[in-house]
Amino acid sequence: MRILPAQLALLKASLNARFAQHLAEILRAEHPTKVADISPATLQRELLSLIERAHGYGLTLDEDLIAFAELSFVVGRGFDRHPFIHGVLTDETVHPDERMERLFEMAEPEDWREASEIYTLPRSERAA
Repeated sequence: MRILPAQLALLKASLNARFAQHLAEILRAEHPTKVADISPATLQRELLSLIERAHGYGLTLDEDLIAFAELSFVVGRGFDRHPFIHGVLTDETVHPDERMERLFEMAEPEDWREASEIYTLPRSERAA
């Protein structure tokens, strides 16, 4: 049996959509004030985008994807654009499965504070 690229893309999209729903449940349970005013459809779209961004850093482990999403909502949507954080996430000397752990070990409070100032989701993208 051979899986065609189009079939693989559909499977990936379906898996990402299910995982985004799982992430939404986690965020609603653990960070309710961060997602309370975001419509379900907007949250789903944003989480799908975050999953793709995390995959771009080579992150594939569930716990890394969850941490990436939580950081996006707790620290700020553009936390990964902070120079130090971006450097850790793109460090090719570190296996992708170890990058989030390395980030938590190495980042200083100042890095997180600076990262929190990079980007916040505009009100126009939130539920009315």
